[in-house]
Amino acid sequence: MTFKLPILIFFLCCLGNVFGQTFTGKVIDAVSKEPLIGANIVNSNGQGTTTDVNGLFSFSKLENFEVFAISFIGYETLTTDTIAINKSQTEPAVFELIPSASSLGEIVISAGKFEQRLEEVTMSLDILKPSLIEDKNQVRLENTLQQAPGVNVTDGQANIRGGSGWSFGTGTRVQTLVDGIPLISGDAGQALWDLVPIQSLDRVEVLKGASSVLYGSAAMNGVIHAITHPFPEKFSLNVNLYSGWYDTPKRNYLKWWDGPQLNSGINFDLQQIINPNNAFVLSAGYISDDGFRYLEEGTLTRMFGKYLHKSKRIKGLEASLSSTVNYADHGDALMWESDSFAYIPGDSAITRTYGWDFYIDPNISYRHGHFKHNVMGRYLQLNNNAKSSEADYTNASEQFFLQYLLQYYYTSKLVVTAGYSTTHTTSNSIVFVGRHQASNNAGFLQADYKPLEWINLNAGVRLEEYTLDDRYQKEPVFRGGVNVQIIKGTNARFSYGEAFRFPAISETFTTTSFGAISVFPNEGLNPESGNSIELGLRQMFYSKKIKGYIDFSVFQMHYYDMIEFTFGSWGKVVPPGYGLGFKPLNVGETKIKGFEVATALEGKVNSKLAYRLLAGYTYTLPQVLYPDSAFAQDQNGNDLTYTLSSSDTSNRILKYRYQDLFKVDLQINYSQWHGGFSMRYNDFMQNIDRLFNDRIAGVKKNRQRNYNGDFVLDVRLGYQINKKWQVDFLVNNVLNEEFMIRPGYLGEPRSYTFKINYSIGKS
Repeated sequence: MTFKLPILIFFLCCLGNVFGQTFTGKVIDAVSKEPLIGANIVNSNGQGTTTDVNGLFSFSKLENFEVFAISFIGYETLTTDTIAINKSQTEPAVFELIPSASSLGEIVISAGKFEQRLEEVTMSLDILKPSLIEDKNQVRLENTLQQAPGVNVTDGQANIRGGSGWSFGTGTRVQTLVDGIPLISGDAGQALWDLVPIQSLDRVEVLKGASSVLYGSAAMNGVIHAITHPFPEKFSLNVNLYSGWYDTPKRNYLKWWDGPQLNSGINFDLQQIINPNNAFVLSAGYISDDGFRYLEEGTLTRMFGKYLHKSKRIKGLEASLSSTVNYADHGDALMWESDSFAYIPGDSAITRTYGWDFYIDPNISYRHGHFKHNVMGRYLQLNNNAKSSEADYTNASEQFFLQYLLQYYYTSKLVVTAGYSTTHTTSNSIVFVGRHQASNNAGFLQADYKPLEWINLNAGVRLEEYTLDDRYQKEPVFRGGVNVQIIKGTNARFSYGEAFRFPAISETFTTTSFGAISVFPNEGLNPESGNSIELGLRQMFYSKKIKGYIDFSVFQMHYYDMIEFTFGSWGKVVPPGYGLGFKPLNVGETKIKGFEVATALEGKVNSKLAYRLLAGYTYTLPQVLYPDSAFAQDQNGNDLTYTLSSSDTSNRILKYRYQDLFKVDLQINYSQWHGGFSMRYNDFMQNIDRLFNDRIAGVKKNRQRNYNGDFVLDVRLGYQINKKWQVDFLVNNVLNEEFMIRPGYLGEPRSYTFKINYSIGKS
């Protein structure tokens, strides 16, 4: 009996070699050689599996020869020849998939903080490419955003789908990010557009709807995510030199200047790979603008650098260090003198601001197995020496930001994102009446689950706490969404998101004046909260001749205790201002609903003719729910309601909102010639503060004259001399239409620009 046991063991081992041989393979992208996560593999016996986070899969084989069918969205299906099963296999067999000509969509990261296909996200998301910036010779991101469907930037304040209107000094409801890190001033809660390195952008992703779970309280209305160049594949250099001037306004007597008012600049972007593990990006720009408003001339110098490193010793470890530094010197006016002197500041109240601002961002990421760890930080310092002839607005602040992000990838079907972030701001300002400290701490968790190839689900929660001096608030927010593929290329989605925003230092403490207009503090201001829902349908196109999408969505945003700076009588009734000014107030419960149609297409008609199109129409119905409910009292103790404080109460439309936004940008390239146009239309701003309309010189008169809304048309034409040199001529506001950026602040007249571009290594 004893001799039978070794024989039995030997027999079982032989069976194991015959029947239990494990075959291991690896699936990679044929171009980038990167592993493909979640690829589907089916063998000739009908057995199926998917690749893991390293692109690996395995089968226990019953035969000595096998055939595999390997597929992945966006790639040609690979059917292998008969493969001999090597019993002594020590390395995985490698299979390369070729990207498909019918691959759908772009890869985006803002929706879930990881790479996803555009058509699979559960919220509206648009992509602005650097070609739009180059075509229009944009030097500030907020100008580029004016062409984004559903987005409006009013005097530096961004809003998406009417989520906010112009409200002097109110903190933003749209989170602005650079490479995943918030670029919002800790004291004023405003986007720092001048610190965005626009020359080095790879793309801008615009996420619409409440996104507070992943991005915090400033993301009530959405996210604008500026993403700089990734690790470069080769050397490239792009240099841009331009110069232009402002034309005489439509009402020629508004022209206050005699000689030419110039607007010129130079910028460059350099990408250099040192070796396969080290590279850097460097860009800089200088802008000089004489201005079309009296005394608002200014200059801006901006420098950006990013160093990237991939570890040779530790696979999956990457690090980067980036920084933007700028020096600005410019003038700003809050209000015009009158409609007849629209480019002259009221009471000559110009605020002159100069100073250095900068940030430094260290970033470390490590991916191993199913896990990815990411630690990112930011040190931001703002130094603004701001003074007028009557007042000192000097302010300085510093902000520390740190975030740890942990992501778990269970193939491509489940991604779990968890993280913790902390922000601390110290502000010292005359305007904010001394020194203040604000801190924000948050923990968040979101899961993205794809149980089947045609459905994507996500849900998340965030717990956020905010401290301003001795005030403390803690609030949870939730979100969820679903995306369903109806047929290949057609996806429907639903999204629900909650939001919470604590008042900024500026909203709570600002005490100052601009000429005869004052700004009053409100230390009893309550936080905002709300939610947004959306239903959407996206049709993708991707062929040799056309790629892009057409998107339709309906949406609703519901806000409680919405904060707006309201113009009224808040101080002593004495000259020169008679107590008039702005004060931040909780104006009550509001609801904004509407729909949007957007498209982004590009393609080729033939070998010489190509085009790019970005267009969208957005309709919103922004309303206050309780128009006769008192939300404040003026200096005389009189109740203030929406009805009593509005210039037009019909349909209960919120103040400083547009209901119709229509935008088109078309670029056409033919052989060495290229040209295009941009068009923007918004309807008449129906409702503003009643006292603002009645008391500020010329506001009512201008609104009565320009009651049809604003139509702005820009055109451009260029010629590619050779592979390195290009020249362009641009005309902005070609019809020289008169439009108000906001009441009491007239937009620019027609302007002309010549541009020369030199590039090496640009694809």
